[in-house]
Amino acid sequence: GTPTSFDPPLRHLLPPPPCGPGFQRQERPPPPLDKNRPEVRPALEPPIPNGPHGWCVSGVDVAWNPTDPESPVESTPCPPVSDFTDGIESFSCEATSGGGTSSGSVEIKRDTVKPAVPKITGIKARKYKLKGKGKLPPLGKIKCKSSDATSGLASCRIKGYKRKPGKRTLTATATDKAGLKSVRKLKIRIVR
Repeated sequence: GTPTSFDPPLRHLLPPPPCGPGFQRQERPPPPLDKNRPEVRPALEPPIPNGPHGWCVSGVDVAWNPTDPESPVESTPCPPVSDFTDGIESFSCEATSGGGTSSGSVEIKRDTVKPAVPKITGIKARKYKLKGKGKLPPLGKIKCKSSDATSGLASCRIKGYKRKPGKRTLTATATDKAGLKSVRKLKIRIVR
């Protein structure tokens, strides 16, 4: 029959109206949930250099723990390493999460070898006079010499010089940039 006012409308059976000429529905991918790449920072042991000028005077362990608060880190973890080589070395790690890929790196300066034992020049272990033949050389003529192959020599100094009669011990101390020291002593006797 004929529809009556009690019959439900039949609109749900009709096709949707057209959207207009040339209209196409475009599907866009959803925006990524994670907009940040992971943070890749090293964890060092010891945590800070244990010598001056950024030098380490012992072995250093390097571990990596990449983090991303918005998504899990998907890449294989970087293995921990130990640096037992004197000199300057760089270590790095790369990590990937839903936000992309990033990397971190660290440079380790390590020196565990003391500088060369210093040489004292301009004076010898013997008896000196304050005046005349066999006179004590002035402090400016006495030199401290050393070297360091890794961090480099920071200083070479002599202490204990006095122009007074008596027994004296001159102490030469060589210090490298990692703070390691070598010492040489020289005994002299000063008479009038």
